[in-house]
Amino acid sequence: MEILTIPEIEIKIRDLGVSCDCRMVEDWLKDGSLKSNKDGEHYLIDPQDIDDFVYDCQWDGTPFERGINDTEKIERLLLEIRDLKKQISKLRDENVKLEFQLGKEPF
Repeated sequence: MEILTIPEIEIKIRDLGVSCDCRMVEDWLKDGSLKSNKDGEHYLIDPQDIDDFVYDCQWDGTPFERGINDTEKIERLLLEIRDLKKQISKLRDENVKLEFQLGKEPF
């Protein structure tokens, strides 16, 4: 456990790749999204709880979100596959156009 201020917690979260400000950190602490115990102006917080919080932020809404059932995971994966296929199709079309502009025969 570490004793940290809100700005110190913000820095740790930012260092782990989540964009935030002190107000957001304060809200997360108040609503319990980020586990801690308050001691005056400081918070007693386990570094693993910060890591878990950042993990949850990064994977929220994806097939890798914690706590979702297998059906939801499969639906999200299928949606991701559909989106990736669209991107591939667009990239192939763009590639053909570029090859045409360069005077190359498309494959």
